[in-house]
Amino acid sequence: MVKGFSKENNKGGHDFIPTEKPSKISSDSINTSTDVEVGTGFMQRGSKKLETSSREFPVEDVFPKKEVKKIGNEPVVASVKDFDYNGRSQAVTLNVELREKDHPQKGIDGKEYKNPLELGISGGIWNSNHSDITTGGQIQDTLREQFEKGNIKVNGISDEEFRKLLDVWDRWHLNDLNAGTKKQESIIDEHINDSKYAHLDEFYDRKVQILKDNDAYVDNGYQWGSAWLYEPLPDDIIDFVKHIQKRLQ
Repeated sequence: MVKGFSKENNKGGHDFIPTEKPSKISSDSINTSTDVEVGTGFMQRGSKKLETSSREFPVEDVFPKKEVKKIGNEPVVASVKDFDYNGRSQAVTLNVELREKDHPQKGIDGKEYKNPLELGISGGIWNSNHSDITTGGQIQDTLREQFEKGNIKVNGISDEEFRKLLDVWDRWHLNDLNAGTKKQESIIDEHINDSKYAHLDEFYDRKVQILKDNDAYVDNGYQWGSAWLYEPLPDDIIDFVKHIQKRLQ
């Protein structure tokens, strides 16, 4: 779950204002009521005769937007454009956790693990003032789609690391919640798309029937779906996740 949200105050707090309201500031001189002159390109309220340079520049250059690195306790890893608001970018946060459990758990390999290490990842895409998410939770498919469209600008990690993180999310999220043994899950993966099972619900009935047809509904005394089994995280995955956590601190 995405937690720890708080509303960001995104006011700029600048003492200077642009000389004109349009999106470009031109080189026109401006006369006001006092005798104070200020430097090129800016004016203060109540100043006289601003001489600007001949260069035009966008207002965004004068007042760069404040970079938001966290919303609540969660790091902003990217921004996505044109998701909910046309032409506007929205912050993307991720919560990436490695949690050591305080009780033993049986693994998909039949072994007993004393303190299994669980990976949990969730994400959120925020509205423009960061008061709430517009979508959140297991949003890796949405992020991958937007990334492939070129709508995501990654922050804090590289594009390659972001893409790999999405793959790790798919494969290893909640690695302690497996319904079957390694053998059972392998058989299910092999036959899940067979046409003979297409009429069955793919989340339960189809898997049960596949296992029964292959004499694997019970494997080594374990009945599929009767408990949650642990799948150990490979060392390279643990190292990668810790690297991502460090980069996003």
